[in-house]
Amino acid sequence: MFGNRTKEEIAIFVFGISALILGLKTMHFVLLGLGVLIVSLFILVGKAREDPGAPWVRFLWGLRGPNTNVASMLKSELYSSGLQFLGISSVFGAVSVAIILFFEQVKDLTYNPLALGIFFGSFILFASFFCGGLYMLLRGLLKKEGSDK
Repeated sequence: MFGNRTKEEIAIFVFGISALILGLKTMHFVLLGLGVLIVSLFILVGKAREDPGAPWVRFLWGLRGPNTNVASMLKSELYSSGLQFLGISSVFGAVSVAIILFFEQVKDLTYNPLALGIFFGSFILFASFFCGGLYMLLRGLLKKEGSDK
């Protein structure tokens, strides 16, 4: 029935089916989900160590996004990365504003801890990316054209 599955995968499957059969409460499903996530991460890392040159490994752990090595960046790289940081911050700012507007219409935000947590996280990310983008743009403005430092 299980073919060539690992012991971890079989254990996750059996545990999940038994939880559904027993009708466990929501908290148990949350803990089950966290357990499955942790075991899956270990399995994923193990598979990545077996074949580090696979395309999916390079995709998951490859370098993407804006450059953050500010000290050795050229002016054009500082401007490009600064604008990327500001663009990312605008996404998190929009999420924060959307949560506030939604809960202003429906009910108070403080009565929903999940929404309050998502708002807090998105606002912290918004502030971090915004400050990082402004810092890079300011460094780009103050950097002399011919200097490397």
